[in-house]
Amino acid sequence: MSTSRARSVCPRAACPGSPGLPTVVEPLAPFLGDEESDYEPVPVWGEADRRVEDYLQVFGRPEQLEAWREGRPYIAEPAEVNV
Repeated sequence: MSTSRARSVCPRAACPGSPGLPTVVEPLAPFLGDEESDYEPVPVWGEADRRVEDYLQVFGRPEQLEAWREGRPYIAEPAEVNV
């Protein structure tokens, strides 16, 4: 999945200091002290991607989840409304 097409929930100007999607984050040394971390560095996009998929598994349509996994857009058919 390309990060160049991904959009942040928060515009960069509204969230100063927040990492961009291609940024790799890891535990900060000052907070670890003398201990080693069990956590590997992870790209921000990897976490966002996983959360979107988790959300779609619960609330999305099966074809919506499939489209997400294949990296293609999903547009639902308009619902029929009886007036």
